[in-house]
Amino acid sequence: MKKIKITLTYILFLIIITTVLSSDNTIPTIFKKAIDAYDSGKYEEALKLFKQIESYNIIDPNLFYNIGNCYFQLKKIGYAILYYLKAKELAPRDEDIKANLQLASSLTTDKIEIPKPSFVHKILTILYNNFNLDELTIISLLFYLIFFISLFISIFNKGKRYVLITIIISIISFLMFTWSGVSLLSKKHYYRKYPRIVILEKEVEVKSGPSENYTTIFTVHEGTQGVFKKKRKGWCQISLDNGWNGWVPEKSIGVIQILNRAQKRT
Repeated sequence: MKKIKITLTYILFLIIITTVLSSDNTIPTIFKKAIDAYDSGKYEEALKLFKQIESYNIIDPNLFYNIGNCYFQLKKIGYAILYYLKAKELAPRDEDIKANLQLASSLTTDKIEIPKPSFVHKILTILYNNFNLDELTIISLLFYLIFFISLFISIFNKGKRYVLITIIISIISFLMFTWSGVSLLSKKHYYRKYPRIVILEKEVEVKSGPSENYTTIFTVHEGTQGVFKKKRKGWCQISLDNGWNGWVPEKSIGVIQILNRAQKRT
């Protein structure tokens, strides 16, 4: 179990934002109290303080990671997985986040077998799985710029000295732009239409329709993951990773839907 994360960037951000809040209730002060409470084993208090920071609409992977750690220590596995997943969406290559997510997931009741992706699928989803939305946007723009510049040089280079090289660069950059652009658009589409969900309650009966009056078709437990499909009158249709579908009360799930650092979605 990896401990609380504190990064230089995060600390500098907290110092800068201090001027926005009153001196008795600054984010650095709250953050320090949360760290001290966590280190003292006062996980409920630490969680309350970290959640207070979250209430200021701060979107940061380290904050979500720390909240996940508090929930993990409080044995609320569903909420821990929810916040580890939120952290992973913002920092998909962070090894501590991945390790704690794996540890928390190993403690869930439902062991859902997911078909192993093909080699081609693994290659095509490298960018999708390893970069967040902001990074994919930058990568796409960078390759678009390289493509445009190299194409411009290859067309208007009167000396014809580097035409072949610029053409090759143009082709490679165009392919990379297409790959990163498709990954970016796919991620945005799934975030908006079919975000990931986590079961938060100990046990939830999955119904065949959006009401208690419908038949229970199967049961899921805390920490189980799936995909949000649609919502109707306080009920959500979800799809598990093995393809099973059904309806659960909206309050029984947590939704991971973080589009960027400037927009908070829960």
